[in-house]
Amino acid sequence: MNKKFVMSQIKDLRLTNRMFVMITLSVILIASIGSVTAEEEMSTYRNNEYGFSIDYPEDWAMIECYMGNIMGDVAFFLGHGSYAIVGIEDLPREMTPDEYITSAIKELRSGVSSVTCLETGITCVYPMNVVETFSETINGEPVAGAIYTIGFGGIGSKQMLAVFVHDKTAYLITFTAPLDIYDKAEFEFFEPMLHSFRFS
Repeated sequence: MNKKFVMSQIKDLRLTNRMFVMITLSVILIASIGSVTAEEEMSTYRNNEYGFSIDYPEDWAMIECYMGNIMGDVAFFLGHGSYAIVGIEDLPREMTPDEYITSAIKELRSGVSSVTCLETGITCVYPMNVVETFSETINGEPVAGAIYTIGFGGIGSKQMLAVFVHDKTAYLITFTAPLDIYDKAEFEFFEPMLHSFRFS
């Protein structure tokens, strides 16, 4: 079997599985929307295996994933009707965060456009509307990202995908919240979390 074909299939499976997890968490998120509160105390999550740390609101749930899962997800953070996922991806070549985001946007737009859950009948439409992209330096490291909207059975949410690249590994941070609380969640939770990310 062609190695390039196999690697392509694994990459497609990772994207599909990652999207499934995002959809599942978004459905849970939408069902349990809470109010966004002011000024949060932060806790720090450290991952020695992958060499990074990130702060998160101390009243959020933190779930560490099995290291080596096929999606590359390392940790989930859930609270106040919002969630964040930190994951890693081995890159096929050296690339900048900007190159990664450009490629990710193309991949998301060309991937599966919708999925309907057989049990609930909810149709989930994947990211198709990129609201903005950004590129900056955080804690001395270049980071690039995109903010886009997603529809779930008529209920909308917004996501921010940010990526740091270290050697040939991408560190992905995805933040998600319903449209009606996204701006406040971005200001109170997502931006502080993103700006706390550091390599060890």
